[in-house]
Amino acid sequence: MRGTRANLVIRQDEAQHFKATLYLEPGEGENQQAFGSQAFSSTVDKALGSLSDQNPGLSGEPSEFGWKIKFPEAYDEGHEAHFTRVTQRYLQYLDDEALPAWERTNLLTKYFITTQAYALSREEKPS
Repeated sequence: MRGTRANLVIRQDEAQHFKATLYLEPGEGENQQAFGSQAFSSTVDKALGSLSDQNPGLSGEPSEFGWKIKFPEAYDEGHEAHFTRVTQRYLQYLDDEALPAWERTNLLTKYFITTQAYALSREEKPS
């Protein structure tokens, strides 16, 4: 995800032992040194702290890319366990015959964009 001053990047290379790792990296034109400053460190700590109620143990540390965001081991469930959990939730939605609340917004957005694009494609183009 790209922001105005920073990007969230998932890397999964040999350097990360092929394990998905989240980084907060400087955005285009941002100074890499600023990401290592005490002021920025304080900003990252404050932001991660604001998430600690919902995500206890979340932390960050400076890295060669900017900041490495660290998650507690409790969140590391692996592919098979994650697939099982997602499947169980999906089947529960089918059982309940209801969409999850977050999906409603996604669907409305998708169909709005699609119908607007269709309408624009049918407009007469100036010669």
